Amino acid sequence: MERGVSLVRYRKISCESDEFDDIVVNLKNDVLSRNNIPKIILGTGLSASYGVPGMWELSEELKRKLEVHPVGKIKKAWKEKETAIDKYGLEEGLKTLNSSEILLIKEIKKITAKFILEKEQAKLLEIYNKDTGFEKLLLYLNNTVSVNNGLIDIMTPNYDRIVEIVCDKCGIPVITGFNGEVFKRFEPLRLKNPGNYVNLKNNCFVRLFKPHGSINWVLKDNQEYMINDDYYLIVKDILNSDEFIKRKKYRHHGDISVYEHSLKVSRLSYEIAKKINLALKRQVFNEYDMAIGALLHDFYYKPYTEDHTKKPFFKQHGFVHAREALDNSRKFFPQYMNKKVENIILRHMFPLNIVPPKYLESWLITLTDKYVSLEVVPYLLKKLVRSFS
Repeated sequence: MERGVSLVRYRKISCESDEFDDIVVNLKNDVLSRNNIPKIILGTGLSASYGVPGMWELSEELKRKLEVHPVGKIKKAWKEKETAIDKYGLEEGLKTLNSSEILLIKEIKKITAKFILEKEQAKLLEIYNKDTGFEKLLLYLNNTVSVNNGLIDIMTPNYDRIVEIVCDKCGIPVITGFNGEVFKRFEPLRLKNPGNYVNLKNNCFVRLFKPHGSINWVLKDNQEYMINDDYYLIVKDILNSDEFIKRKKYRHHGDISVYEHSLKVSRLSYEIAKKINLALKRQVFNEYDMAIGALLHDFYYKPYTEDHTKKPFFKQHGFVHAREALDNSRKFFPQYMNKKVENIILRHMFPLNIVPPKYLESWLITLTDKYVSLEVVPYLLKKLVRSFS
């Protein structure tokens, strides 16, 4: 490295140190010029500094989930890899995976995405509001890049979106190679030759390379997409599962399906929680748990409209379906279950079920469920009118 000597002398130092500004200025003077494109490589240390888990925490989460996985083939395949992972670390251990172990690979991807997204969601406001050395560095570089080629190249193996969030805060656009709005398609030339698509003169951009992928990237029909809808990222595996899709055939109230009702309650409660958190600048509600719990709150197995057996009053649908939904959720989606999600599902029928919700999230979804259910009123009125005609 031609300028390696300039970097070697910068010892490990806290981003909050008073010396940090001087170090960045020296880096600018020693390493960068008006003709250079700044290049930054970021590892898991960046994620850790923002409270987002790294490889060790992810490894422990995979062990917790996969050692007790309900599917025997997946559990067995993981056991065979554990020795290598314990000995060499998660990344090296997983290199022994091959295409014949596709079930395990898919499950690892699901658990990884869920784990990182959940932790990132919990820290989102903290990440945005926190003043860090990384933010200072970006702002310095923003004024350093060439007026003719305003690029800052960043490469990271991290799956999280800390770089994107901090760039948003700094007002620096990010080039990832994806084009579109909500569902962006990957177009490699946009990453390779960004100057053909954006004006790099007198404008600064971060060109972001993520060789290991990102929690908001998905592969469908051999086409890579970036999804800018955090709600969809949270619930997509449940929405696309065969068991949940069956709920499209089950009638809820009126002519509305269980699938449609559950999705409305989940999306609305998630959006309300997000707005409250943003307004108060702190996490009052866990948006991730709310999205999951609300989506599964009516995950009962048999449509009550098809159950014509005569039952005692307190054994009828309104009193028992919350417990049935929880049992089914534990059976089909155990990886999403925790105390808060389970309470959301079990207590959403308060006051019909007399035990009240325990968490703020449970209360909000209980109220949202009642509000969304009001859409059945026009249907009932039409039915009433027809009965008199």
